[in-house]
Amino acid sequence: MTMKVPEVIRRQAKKEIDCLSPKSNAAILHLDQSQDTVRKKILDIVNAALKTLVVSPDDTRAEVQIGERTTIYLIKTIQPDFGRILGSGGKTINSLRTLVTAMAANQGIRAIVQIDNEEQYFLGNR
Repeated sequence: MTMKVPEVIRRQAKKEIDCLSPKSNAAILHLDQSQDTVRKKILDIVNAALKTLVVSPDDTRAEVQIGERTTIYLIKTIQPDFGRILGSGGKTINSLRTLVTAMAANQGIRAIVQIDNEEQYFLGNR
């Protein structure tokens, strides 16, 4: 079953993709930026995506934890918004993970996305 993407979302996505194209001078992530700057910009992108997904954006945020070799983007949310972030069959969170991994890898950073206390939201682990 194919789902139709609304025209407004398609236009916005095209603007963002055009902004990231190699031909553009206004690319969000430049190769000569420090890793801290890149991490901050990726965090801003993750937070913006989360705010558009959830019902209560004030209760959902992402934080950065910088390890020795890996940067972790930790999503903190409330139970009612967990399903929206997860998506059908995990498609939404996996897409976000792919996007973050690709942006970070392009800058030579290893990054992963995790949901804080993810196991508490599953019925079998109460």
